[in-house]
Amino acid sequence: MKTLLENGRILTPQGTWIDGSVLISGDIISQISINEPVKSDLSDTEIIDCTGLRIVPAFIDLQINGCGGVTFNDSPDLSTLEYMVSVNQKTGTAVFLPTLVTCQNEKIKNALESIRCFHRIYGRHRIPGLHLEGPFISAEKSGIHNRSYIRSLDQQTFEMLMEYADELALITVSPEQLTIKQAEQLSGAGIKLSVGHSACSHETAMMYLKKYFTSATHLFNAMTTIINARTPGILCSASEAQLYAGIIADNRHVHPDLVRMAFRIFGRRLFLVTDALASAGAPAELKTFKFCGKDVYIREGGFCSDENGTLAGSSLTMNIGVKNLIRSCNLSDGDAFAMSSQIPAEVLGLEKTGLLAAGYTADIAVIDDCFNVTATFAEGKAVYKKTA
Repeated sequence: MKTLLENGRILTPQGTWIDGSVLISGDIISQISINEPVKSDLSDTEIIDCTGLRIVPAFIDLQINGCGGVTFNDSPDLSTLEYMVSVNQKTGTAVFLPTLVTCQNEKIKNALESIRCFHRIYGRHRIPGLHLEGPFISAEKSGIHNRSYIRSLDQQTFEMLMEYADELALITVSPEQLTIKQAEQLSGAGIKLSVGHSACSHETAMMYLKKYFTSATHLFNAMTTIINARTPGILCSASEAQLYAGIIADNRHVHPDLVRMAFRIFGRRLFLVTDALASAGAPAELKTFKFCGKDVYIREGGFCSDENGTLAGSSLTMNIGVKNLIRSCNLSDGDAFAMSSQIPAEVLGLEKTGLLAAGYTADIAVIDDCFNVTATFAEGKAVYKKTA
């Protein structure tokens, strides 16, 4: 069975728009045609007219705490993962990392077992693994995380993480909370390390970041930026180590002008994350929910905070994040869509993913000019189609 998306505006790998069609064969993009008929036998092909619509790579989100009214920390089980997949597909996201924040070891193990079960049933593509955010972070930059669980990486926990290395895609950690040997072994096992929730000194950070870390978590938030002219913070450390960096583009966590400044510093190493909570893609009647043991309130504009005003993730979805990057942060279409697909694919080392090109996995979103998603394809399958 084939699917032809015809008469759409296609985002090229060069970041330009062309008029044409995309042919999906099985789970890959087999052909992209520009202003001409597709050169293929179209028998047994579903043809979808995309006139007036844009065809873009489906989004890849490396930090989702919850969505659609659920929080992964509350129920780190298979059914939650399956539900989160379905919610994210409605907003054009085909690949994501469910994120478990600072908690006890029992819950970490439960989450990793759930990821392992998901992989057995569905494969590794749609959820490459778990993003473990904490508990190995700096208490000074804990944000809304439960401080009672913050700790250094002990040997027992380290052995558990190594046992589940295939299910663990990314760990957000403050460098002083683990040893050099632990960092070396974790990264050597294929687990990506990201610096975040950190007040670590620049000197200590640089001992770790250049050799063992891949990225920085939600840039500017829950990290030291520049303490003074003589004391660089984690923002500087991440830049100096030439890490990738995730950033929350909800126009609240980071000012749009700072997002643009970060892009000038990091360039095509900056990528979009939502840091989404239960409120993302949730019914309008949801006004409050629990996160990290605290009551979180959905404020005007969809922003989330506890009773003290501490930001607690976001209600952002990836399609709206791209919209904000273009319209609020004044980034180009090519850069904004790369930040939502190609670059996060690079962070995880996902091959043939994140671009519209022949031979690449057919993860595709179809959107209108207001960034509303009308269809999502994951591994060539139509997993969401908007109904009238």
